[in-house]
Amino acid sequence: MVNSKCNYDKELQFVVEHYKDGAMNENAAWEQLKSRRVKSRSNNFRKYAVAASAVLVCGMAVACSVWMMEFAGWNKKSDVQQDSAVVSEMVDGTKVFHYDKTPINIVLDDMALYYGVTLIASDTTKCVSGEIEASEVEEVIDVLETSLSIEICQK
Repeated sequence: MVNSKCNYDKELQFVVEHYKDGAMNENAAWEQLKSRRVKSRSNNFRKYAVAASAVLVCGMAVACSVWMMEFAGWNKKSDVQQDSAVVSEMVDGTKVFHYDKTPINIVLDDMALYYGVTLIASDTTKCVSGEIEASEVEEVIDVLETSLSIEICQK
């Protein structure tokens, strides 16, 4: 409603400024006003069309990038899940845990669950690869602290 009033005011202003008695016939003046109105609408349409096209192209680029990363196997989350798979077994009463590039937090969670304690590492950026054989939680803590040069607190 406000926009149509603004357009009406502009059209009226145009007529007032350019009206000269006998200089232009009424039909020609209205045609000129209509052509200005159509031009402004087509310019607005072009702006929206260009913006929509840009959004579409950006969206397609992002979608293609995500698809290519998945296709190439660059999904870090699945790498961590695969590497953190734990195979454990009992050998002569001693529990054996197998890890392959597993973050220390996951290793400590496994140990805490098995031994029924809470374990916290001083450095959580380390990863564990190999086997850990231990019959008691203290042995696990000693092995991890020595091999990773970290401190582990038991609660």
